[in-house]
Amino acid sequence: MNWIRNNTFLAGFLGVMIAGVAALGVLLFLAISHYGEVDEAYTAQAAELHRLRSLTPFPDEANLAKFQAQGAVLNDSISELLGKLINVQFPLEPTTPQQFQDKLRASINALTAKANESGVKLPADFALGFNRYQTDIPGNEAAAPLARQLAAIELVINALIVSKVDAVTAIDRTPIAEESGKKPAKTLVAKSPFTISFSAEQGRLRKLLNDVVTAKKQFYVIRTIRIKNQAEKAPSKTVAGAAGAETAAVTPDSKQKSLGYIFGAEKLDVVANFEIINFDNTQKK
Repeated sequence: MNWIRNNTFLAGFLGVMIAGVAALGVLLFLAISHYGEVDEAYTAQAAELHRLRSLTPFPDEANLAKFQAQGAVLNDSISELLGKLINVQFPLEPTTPQQFQDKLRASINALTAKANESGVKLPADFALGFNRYQTDIPGNEAAAPLARQLAAIELVINALIVSKVDAVTAIDRTPIAEESGKKPAKTLVAKSPFTISFSAEQGRLRKLLNDVVTAKKQFYVIRTIRIKNQAEKAPSKTVAGAAGAETAAVTPDSKQKSLGYIFGAEKLDVVANFEIINFDNTQKK
């Protein structure tokens, strides 16, 4: 204490120095903290800049112009494809309720006669899934879409007859929105499902499926197909062995009767779910 009294100037000077050093320490600490924040922000911004520069394509005016040009080409390609698809569907033609009912009767009569000639059995109540309209008349708004759906189902039934399946046992059609007085939602692709149950040989089933998926007048999707072999049990070993022994005994000069197939000639019960696909060109952009 005496030293401080005797050296007041030096003591004051040392006090100021100590206070200055403390203040500088605080400022240094604050500066280091601020530097860390600035460094983190700089590192983040540098990383984002590197990410942007590494994008493919890099987002500048030239690449934006290329992107827009590619988009225009894509839109043109989509419009061209849609134009082709629209041609693979029955047109939606103006139809009155009475005209639809007349078309339904004519279709039933024509397909029934063709099935009789080909030996294809049809259900006793055959009406292509439109049974209610044999007596009832549809509403005005439903007549045209029903006529288009009738044409699409008629094409598949005709393919069944041409393929000479054994029998068509059932036809179930999902009603369209217009039948209940509702307006269908505007969509680019509209689906109209129906299910046909029939029996056929394997080869005739393959022909039918090929004819449907390659149809030129209407676009279809086979959504599901369930197949059951009418012969649920395989031939016994005794039958198969006897057939094999008989085959070995046959010679070119033999007059024995031809042997039947052990496998592959069984009849199939089929339930096929089809979707009629229609495209709306007013929805393209």
